[in-house]
Amino acid sequence: MTRIRGMQTVRDPKVLERMNLLFDLYETGEHMMRENLRRKFPDESPEQIEARLLEWLGRPSSRQREIPGLTLAPEGRFSK
Repeated sequence: MTRIRGMQTVRDPKVLERMNLLFDLYETGEHMMRENLRRKFPDESPEQIEARLLEWLGRPSSRQREIPGLTLAPEGRFSK
């Protein structure tokens, strides 16, 4: 079941503009963090970087347990 089912379509141009800005900022932040992880862990594969990014975003990665030496600090950020 989806939560969207009961929601009304947004038609207000100002709200749509703000939502587009929100999504653009989110994508920019995600891209910046992905690049930061690539610089911090240059020898890791794209899959390992993606797992780190998903974990940083608070989304558990199914591959997390497959990455040797990767543990999470109590605050949710990475530690080695």
